[in-house]
Amino acid sequence: MIVSPSRLQTLRDYIRWAVSRFHEHEVYFGHGTDNAWDEARLLVLGGLHLPWAMADAYLDCRLEEAECLHLNELLSRRIEERVPAAYLLGEAWFCGLPFIVDERVLVPRSPIAEYIERQFAPWLPKTPARILDLCTGSGCIGIACAYEFPDAEVVLADLSYDALEVANLNIEQHELEGRVYTVQSDGFDGLPGQRFDLIVSNPPYVDLEDFASMPDEYQHEPSLAWPAVTMASTWSGVCSPRPPTISPMMACWWSRSAIARSTSRRCTRRSISPGWNSSAAVMACSCWRRSSA
Repeated sequence: MIVSPSRLQTLRDYIRWAVSRFHEHEVYFGHGTDNAWDEARLLVLGGLHLPWAMADAYLDCRLEEAECLHLNELLSRRIEERVPAAYLLGEAWFCGLPFIVDERVLVPRSPIAEYIERQFAPWLPKTPARILDLCTGSGCIGIACAYEFPDAEVVLADLSYDALEVANLNIEQHELEGRVYTVQSDGFDGLPGQRFDLIVSNPPYVDLEDFASMPDEYQHEPSLAWPAVTMASTWSGVCSPRPPTISPMMACWWSRSAIARSTSRRCTRRSISPGWNSSAAVMACSCWRRSSA
């Protein structure tokens, strides 16, 4: 799919060409953009280290031959291999913040972002001193919480050592080493005796059958982060049907992201199982599930 640089000469040329090819090849959008134009602009400008908000007048700037060849390679991989743009660029944005991403972690896109920006109001009655981001992946949720709650200590926990390596890169990038750190943990197993005022989690939520039928773009993401079956035994012991029994100062926010058109439901109030050194008076659950329609 290589195109002669003599035919595509400007940023605008490449964006237009990419939009046409994305539609022609029915490329799927769902890893940071939701349409061909935004995806093309993201790849072309990001691939040349140019800002997304760059004035349109610069789109008519002519490109060097090496730049054209680089864009040809990026766009070819996006179309032919279906690699998500975030992996091609090594970067994704969440809560208005840039994060390092690669195929060791999911591309950030959790709907939890809007609640972080509102500091979880009205569910969180008190400013948290300690926050846990469980199943952290790239660390984007916990790090975004660290920005919203600048005095809080934040723990980023994940089963995957590979994911934690990426999370550590993001801690360094955002210069938060003093109060954000990672812990390898299978659910809560690696956090014995610890207490948190806020727990935020975007755990695996798709079963193996659905995962296999998802668009090719999702197959580039780490399989450990997707199938819900890998977490079934962990979650079965985390939540108890009994109501909370201690101070309502901790809120837990669990999210299952949307894949396609979705429905939502709210969970009943529950407590963390006895034996774990904390309890929740509020568990606000946003559960987005794939519609069968």
